[in-house]
Amino acid sequence: LVLAADPWWQVDDEIIGSRSLLPLPGGGGVVSGRQDLTAVAADGTILWQAELESQPFDWLWADDQLIMTVNGREGPIYALTTSGLQEWPVALNGRPVRVGDQIWLYASGGLYRLDSAAMTAELLYQLPQSFLGLGSIIALPDGGALLPHREQGDSRLIAFNADGIVQWQRSRDQLG
Repeated sequence: LVLAADPWWQVDDEIIGSRSLLPLPGGGGVVSGRQDLTAVAADGTILWQAELESQPFDWLWADDQLIMTVNGREGPIYALTTSGLQEWPVALNGRPVRVGDQIWLYASGGLYRLDSAAMTAELLYQLPQSFLGLGSIIALPDGGALLPHREQGDSRLIAFNADGIVQWQRSRDQLG
């Protein structure tokens, strides 16, 4: 983590390719180019810079922080704020989603409930390993979630209630 005071447009970088912009709690944003992150205040001042081991994968705004996952099966989860980024002591990659007042993470091997204050992940439902890039998750109005899970030999659509308990699931063959 590097703290800097120069405006972002005055910093010389050698990143080739496109950049992504993530919202930064408290205003401003995080510019992501490959594995490099630069947090920029609303006035253009650089707040901090960091280099990750893997590229960002997905993110979710959660209270006063941005929860971000990175590529790879066991990349760390990060919490980003205006003062820096903090690595969770949890090795998971996945798609975070807000389900009611909870944060869930759909990972290649299961569905987890995240506790952003304690920086922990509780396994709600074990899933057969999959290629995570082929799936997604959405929150449902009743507090549950719906996810399509593709695994070797089958694909399933799984509905969870607000407690993380499976309500129903249908295999690809049952869906027609």
